[in-house]
Amino acid sequence: MQRLKIKLPVIRGAGRGKKIGIPTLNFQVPPSFSLEQGIYAGWLHVEEKTFPIAIHFGPRPTFGESAVTLEAHVIGPYGLSTSLSQATIEFVARIRQVENFTNPQEMVKQIAKDIVMIQDILKQGKNDYLPSSTRRGPPAGGG
Repeated sequence: MQRLKIKLPVIRGAGRGKKIGIPTLNFQVPPSFSLEQGIYAGWLHVEEKTFPIAIHFGPRPTFGESAVTLEAHVIGPYGLSTSLSQATIEFVARIRQVENFTNPQEMVKQIAKDIVMIQDILKQGKNDYLPSSTRRGPPAGGG
């Protein structure tokens, strides 16, 4: 099964992730990008290095935002620079849908559970959670 890899520009986010202890890199979503919204396990490729990531693709209903966004949290103490101009995201497995939490604290609790699951998926090299039906259309950009 071929994994979706896409090279995208990194853009400035609102800074909420950092404030709640889960900093993210935010990416510009190309108009032609078509993927089922949700939370994914994946890899971030920057230059010659690869980092495990938790990916959010979709709206941020907990914050009252309906615009579709793409952001990634690097799992682990890698000290990755937030001044990147671009990076490649590799989607490995969709683990759940985007949810509307009652408050940010509930969201943080769920993200902690997601990270445990994502680490397990990435350690085991699983990619059977990303069925071909999840991907809609060709990937945008390079990769």
